[in-house]
Amino acid sequence: MKKIILLAALMLTLTSCGGNTEQSKPEGTQAPTKATEQTEQTEAPKEESKELVLGQPITLGDFEVTVKEYRLSKDYEGKDVLVITYDWKNNSKETMAPFMSINFKGFQDGVETDDMLFVDDVDLGVGQKEVKPGASIENCFATVGITDLSKPLELELDELITLSSDPYKTTIDLSTLN
Repeated sequence: MKKIILLAALMLTLTSCGGNTEQSKPEGTQAPTKATEQTEQTEAPKEESKELVLGQPITLGDFEVTVKEYRLSKDYEGKDVLVITYDWKNNSKETMAPFMSINFKGFQDGVETDDMLFVDDVDLGVGQKEVKPGASIENCFATVGITDLSKPLELELDELITLSSDPYKTTIDLSTLN
């Protein structure tokens, strides 16, 4: 019996939420015509480009990242690595380290490449320093593994922790790097 009452209450709630979705318009107000609807669609704000461009500041949440350089290196096992040099600014209200706020990912043939942590000529410690609100740090490093030097690498930059991933992207021709 309780199930029947609960089901009836649920059905009543759902049907009362339905109803007419049209809002009443004050007298003398006309519904938008196709011309005004089309104008409203064409005047919509342009979506921000999500292309990762060298030297161009990018805002990711409360942080600003400027990627300055890409270069090739090797990890301690002799595997190829892309080294990314970037500047980072903390626009948040909290002290934060760059490596705890952003994430670089590489993809080749649609598959994520390995993370590379131990690279001969890279000091990842720079990006691990804490930065107070409003301050910035230069020449941080990030590394991304490379599966095949003869294939392009798709690089993504996004917030480290986010509920809605919408990364900045670029494709790098590795044959053009040193």
